[in-house]
Amino acid sequence: MIEKLHIYIAIIAALIVNICCIVMSNSLYTSVLYIILTIVAFYVIGIFVRNFFVKNFYNEDKVNMENEQNSEAEIAEEDGVEISQDAEEQLI
Repeated sequence: MIEKLHIYIAIIAALIVNICCIVMSNSLYTSVLYIILTIVAFYVIGIFVRNFFVKNFYNEDKVNMENEQNSEAEIAEEDGVEISQDAEEQLI
């Protein structure tokens, strides 16, 4: 979850700006402009917050272990789609 913290922060901020634009009855173009600016700004802020939390509250071993587990899971998924020898012979 901590790896995607910057995305969650940007989405929540965009939802709040969207609700405020609806309540204030802004035009569509200004609402879209505000939402895009909010997403970009809070995405960058979220990256800084995520890096702050990772450096100060998480062990690097724990973060590296999670990354290795994700890599192993992706490799296992790739290995699961191989065609067996019997299926290849039936295709020929």
